[in-house]
Amino acid sequence: MSSNILQEISKSRFGINPVNTARMDDATKFEVKQFGIGLFNQLKTPGLIHLFLIGFLLSAGFVSLYNYIGFQLITLPYSLSQTLVGFIFIVYIVGTFSSTWMGMLADQYGESRMLQLSIIFLMLGVCITLNLNLWIKFFGIAVFTFGFFASHSIARSWVGRLAAHDKAQAASLYLFSYYLGGSIVGTTSGSFYCHFGWIGIVVMIAVLSTISLLISIRLGTISSRIIKLLKVH
Repeated sequence: MSSNILQEISKSRFGINPVNTARMDDATKFEVKQFGIGLFNQLKTPGLIHLFLIGFLLSAGFVSLYNYIGFQLITLPYSLSQTLVGFIFIVYIVGTFSSTWMGMLADQYGESRMLQLSIIFLMLGVCITLNLNLWIKFFGIAVFTFGFFASHSIARSWVGRLAAHDKAQAASLYLFSYYLGGSIVGTTSGSFYCHFGWIGIVVMIAVLSTISLLISIRLGTISSRIIKLLKVH
């Protein structure tokens, strides 16, 4: 009785409509349920989970290389200053070019082929960084960066094509996997550098890249099957 009177007073005097908490709770439960169903459906969509894994692995390798290459360059035999090491991020310009160019080639020749080729570039680049010559090492970093941004661009756009519904949610899941890989592996890979030096980072990235390549090959097979089914129907 008193609560009804208070609600009427607040409504008449202040123009405030009383909040129906029961309806709000029902709406929240409905939204959470719909989100869960949408998430489950995304993971069931053929090929999407492969792209999420690729995003995780690619980011893990990329962050690991740029996190620890600086430590390699400020020590002997290079002994570069931190200012000079900072200029290494200019190499990102290569990635700006590769993401656009390889993306266009993916439209022309197919995402699967170009994604695999980009990952191979990435693997080749990280192996070149084992060379002790400073300029060759920089060249290896540039090749690695070229391959990474191309791979990331192709994988991200492929998510939108494979997602049958809720494309924004699928893109968000890819980015979540991408940043998760960089956060977790990019940090824990420091133990590889501490115990094995730069070669430990290179081997780790090479293994992650090999797994990405195998997943992309499998993804190409799945994508071919989906295209055939669409043509039949």
